[in-house]
Amino acid sequence: MEADNLAVSEVPAVNTTCLAWLQQQMQMLAPKTADSAEWIVTKWDAAEHLPVIQSFLSSLKVAQVFAWLDKLADDKLMLSTSLQTQPDKALFFTRDTERLILPDNIQVEVSGGWGSFISAVLTSASQVTSCVNARIQEVVQVGVIQGGDTMQALLRLMSTLYAPQFITGSLWPESIKKDFIGQLHKFLARLTETSHGLKGRTVLYLPQGNMADPVAAAADKDLVQQLESITIHWTRQIKEVVNQQEQDDAAEHAGPLAEIEFWRSRTVDLGGIRDQLDDKSVLQVVAILEQTRSSYLSIFLSLRKAIQQEAVVAEDNLKFLQCLEQPCRTLASATAKDIPKILPLILNCVRMIWSLSRFYNTPERLVGLLRKLSNEIINRCCSVISLPDIFNGDVDNVIIALEQSIEAGQDWKVAYEHTAKAVAARAPKPWSFDAKSVFNFVDAFKERCRQVQYDRSIL
Repeated sequence: MEADNLAVSEVPAVNTTCLAWLQQQMQMLAPKTADSAEWIVTKWDAAEHLPVIQSFLSSLKVAQVFAWLDKLADDKLMLSTSLQTQPDKALFFTRDTERLILPDNIQVEVSGGWGSFISAVLTSASQVTSCVNARIQEVVQVGVIQGGDTMQALLRLMSTLYAPQFITGSLWPESIKKDFIGQLHKFLARLTETSHGLKGRTVLYLPQGNMADPVAAAADKDLVQQLESITIHWTRQIKEVVNQQEQDDAAEHAGPLAEIEFWRSRTVDLGGIRDQLDDKSVLQVVAILEQTRSSYLSIFLSLRKAIQQEAVVAEDNLKFLQCLEQPCRTLASATAKDIPKILPLILNCVRMIWSLSRFYNTPERLVGLLRKLSNEIINRCCSVISLPDIFNGDVDNVIIALEQSIEAGQDWKVAYEHTAKAVAARAPKPWSFDAKSVFNFVDAFKERCRQVQYDRSIL
């Protein structure tokens, strides 16, 4: 629990009316079958919860509090100024830190559902005065986050509630509104990127506003500046996707199924970006920037063409790699002794990819794929070698597993060499690349198996 680094004795006591209002909102976390009033009494722990509430209501530094049930602690009610977990359902309380809270005339309105707001009043900047006394329902906003995805919930909240009111509001001075709206668009672009990026998707932030007439919109310098900023953000996003041709370093020891999944995800992501680039809002932005002859547009349009090309590459690569999926799934569940009989089918698929694929038939791609096959073979062999058996002196099964693992490594190399000779004899492009990197780990693994096999001090 957090309390803005303040001890209970150092903050004012919580007004009972304010506390009752907050507790009533927390009743939305109660099960449908429970008496919510009794439920909050049983869940409330004054020693833990009051310091957080005291800090939230009295400190101008604390702007939000989250409430949720900890499933790992028998549905314990948790209050904190930060949400570092992903509960199925959580409440958030956010407040205007420029205004003090008074309990006078508190009105309670409860309505359920995602993103619902209880007694929430959006106060315009012209109405805000530092440390103005206010009723709690005018200062504290309450919302519900459901589904465990707080980032997506925040994005929906900002996009559907706050952003439209800020953008269309007319009570702000123009100088303040201009700067704020520009920063708002940047924040929403980053939030859109992050929330979808966590799921492996690239989504472009689409600005709101009337852009149907490119000529009229191009005359609005503030709007053009905002659209250029958004276009710069799009350009960076797309450039990162285009340049991501390989899996990250964490996949160095991954098997062939990870390679297939990489290209499946890339196909979906690039296809999604391609569809977004044809969206009406994106085309309107392009039309407006064409009217202004923006210097940022040419880079964006060149990357737009690159996305089209990369999407074709990803789709073609996935089409051919999918022939490997079933035999590689069989390999991923095989024991060491079963590996040799699976290898011919896998290598025939690799040979077909080399001969027919338009984009995957490069030495770099093929070596990477074969190296992942080596990784999978090592992983499967390791799964049958039991260290507890070694340390407990049960060496008979271990010796058999070591022999089978060494044989699997040898058969893998023999099967590869046989296939390479067949490719050289019949295909227009032989496998002329250096295969040492394919078998470096396999050779090292076999050597370790032999060392363990013949080290009588261990066995």
